[in-house]
Amino acid sequence: MLIENGFDYICVSRSKIKNCTVDAGSVPVTVEDNRKQKIKLQKVVCEKYNDFILKIDSDAKRVKELSMNNRFQESFEKGLSVIASSLTKKSGTKIEAKVYERVGRLKQKYPSISRYYEINYTVETETIKNRKTKENTEVRKVKSMNWKIKDHLDPSERSGTYFLRTSLEASEKLIWMIYNIIREIEYSLRTLKTDLDLRPIYHHKDESTMAHLHLGLLAYWVVNTVRYQLKGAQAKEIAETKAPEASVEKEQKTQKQDSQYIPINYNAQWREIVRTMNTHKTVTTVSKKRYDQVIISHRCSDPNPKVEAI
Repeated sequence: MLIENGFDYICVSRSKIKNCTVDAGSVPVTVEDNRKQKIKLQKVVCEKYNDFILKIDSDAKRVKELSMNNRFQESFEKGLSVIASSLTKKSGTKIEAKVYERVGRLKQKYPSISRYYEINYTVETETIKNRKTKENTEVRKVKSMNWKIKDHLDPSERSGTYFLRTSLEASEKLIWMIYNIIREIEYSLRTLKTDLDLRPIYHHKDESTMAHLHLGLLAYWVVNTVRYQLKGAQAKEIAETKAPEASVEKEQKTQKQDSQYIPINYNAQWREIVRTMNTHKTVTTVSKKRYDQVIISHRCSDPNPKVEAI
């Protein structure tokens, strides 16, 4: 539909693209994210797709996914061990259908890791006499089960790797920049819906709904401006700490400030910024004079270091 209407797109592939080869004319490009972590970009070609496909390799993402896979793998095997141990207990679940049901629920809980496992069962048929009807019935029971990772499969093989598909014919760096802009827009929408309480909308009239949305957009402009200025202040602070000191007096002043310094999270969510600023209060004092004259005084509380920094 996008192609028919002449729209361009950039999206993350929902599944890992298989049977792809590196484009002959492409050269790997290395970029850095906001945390100075290196990310490798390279164009690949796949017969199944006609899009421009960009392969992303991130070491930081690989470490994160490996940790997740190890945790899921450990939990999945622990669940299989619980099912297997019940086969040897007197009151444990041994009926074949019930055992398959338990394993199925475990696979449903860990779908990303269970597909790599091959589970084998040893099933025997037993004749059981019904106590009420005194009839003999045959029941299939699981005597034992074992599992292993399927041959030629590695759960962590594609960790840290994902693919971007786009209709644009541009350089790797330009596509990566556009993709990050889209991510910023998505983050902004999450801020509107959650932090600024734009959703849900409880109004019944169109005029009230439009006013609600309009106020939400105005509020986002304020939020975006504040967060932009905080990020700029953080960058300036980092640059000043790296700059050489001009004099002994400035160095002593810096050491004094550092002893009282409390780290500020300038990239915090808007709710966290509001929570921090809410600790700064205004105290109103009302008193009466001898001649029934009322005196009202307003005084702000002393801001703590975090409030003062913001």
